[in-house]
Amino acid sequence: MLRVWRPSGEEVASFPISSFRDVYELKRRLHMLLGVPRIRQRILDGGAVLDDDTQLASIADVQLVLLPLCQSSAEDAELFIQAVFRDHRRTVFDMLRRCHNPNMTARFRNEHLSPIHAAAKAGHPSMVSLLLEAGAQDISDTGDQLALADSASRGTTRVLRLLLEAGGDAGRALHVASGAGQLQVVDMLLEKHCDKITTQAHRASLVAASTVHDAKILWRLLEVDRLGFFDWGWALAVLASLAGTWKLLLRSAISAAVVALACLGSRISPGEGDGVTDWVLSYCRLVGLTTLVVWAIPLKILLLLLWGQTAQKVIVRNFSYRCRRRVELVTVRLFLCGPVSRSRFP
Repeated sequence: MLRVWRPSGEEVASFPISSFRDVYELKRRLHMLLGVPRIRQRILDGGAVLDDDTQLASIADVQLVLLPLCQSSAEDAELFIQAVFRDHRRTVFDMLRRCHNPNMTARFRNEHLSPIHAAAKAGHPSMVSLLLEAGAQDISDTGDQLALADSASRGTTRVLRLLLEAGGDAGRALHVASGAGQLQVVDMLLEKHCDKITTQAHRASLVAASTVHDAKILWRLLEVDRLGFFDWGWALAVLASLAGTWKLLLRSAISAAVVALACLGSRISPGEGDGVTDWVLSYCRLVGLTTLVVWAIPLKILLLLLWGQTAQKVIVRNFSYRCRRRVELVTVRLFLCGPVSRSRFP
């Protein structure tokens, strides 16, 4: 048996000697048992510190020393953030071995970042893995998971998987990815973490996709069918689509007004009134056409929502599965005005 002792003489644990090949595996087991990262553990045999690759076959008793986190200065915290962002793994590992706090925030590029957020923003999966192993947490002062949200909005799936395995909120990631138009991330979350996504998070994701008028993500969320027929999330999604369209309409109207005024100023001389009526009519036509085009976007979203809830549950209830899929394919092509792969509709 391999027995692990504290300096006070208290026995921490005992394991069969064949359970571990080296000190590294022992530290990982102690991490699971005590919750202390392996990088803060020191395994001693006869007063000598054992390296991680030291074999344990001939050792029966070892001593475990847990090192506390050191008090780092603001300069050290900034240096650590820079090394994390630039993927200087050796510098980061050395500072962690000196028990630098992996959750200490600092200013970097006009942002207040935590180390795990800096690694996620830079898109370094290996650095994220090292920080998580050292005890870094994706929790800001407001309680938000900023690193998870940043990786979901950027579409860095490798970083996102690591954060989700470390206990990240899949519903929060789905909400952010739906609003950012990251279809690949949405597909990954719905396929691998669907059971961890609450109804509230699914509703918020539906609203986010409707706000940005992303029909592909909206259709993917509708396929999951998590909301009830009379759920208030449908009304929120339609209102969000209309609100997003109003912003586009206002921006388009202002742009059209600027163009029209510029044309009037260049074509009409002082004191002349000829041609004013034609330019006003042209401006009205331009604004009317812009309004028609922009408002066609929420109409697509509205029709898609109505189809997802009404047609699937009422109109085609008596149809066979294959016939229902054919009808859905035709409807999507008509309302979304875009090609849809038949591979998604068996």
